[in-house]
Amino acid sequence: MRIACVLVLGFGVSCSSKSEVIMVRDVASAKAAIGKMIEVEGVAQNAKLGAIVDGPELMVYCLDRPEWPSDLVGKTVKVRGTLEVTDQFKATTTPEGGHVAGTMGGDYVFRKSELLTQ
Repeated sequence: MRIACVLVLGFGVSCSSKSEVIMVRDVASAKAAIGKMIEVEGVAQNAKLGAIVDGPELMVYCLDRPEWPSDLVGKTVKVRGTLEVTDQFKATTTPEGGHVAGTMGGDYVFRKSELLTQ
């Protein structure tokens, strides 16, 4: 009987850890959560790359959203997604020395995002 209880408890713990979502509020916690399902909260803003969640210490691009609807811009939102960091949009220099527009690199992104609150 005792062995069965331990197995059931172990199964419950295992299941809950797989679906655990981490709340990320700053760059330090974001670095620790790359590749994991997270939630971020911040102000909905639009940028050239698409919709962003702009928190006090962290900005995350929602690449699957070209922009936030006008009624959400400037309001606090909570968004969930798998966090990635990328240099895909980093500004570059042409062989002739010209500059191509872009970001500073090391951008935090969701390729697929879920709006939780508005």
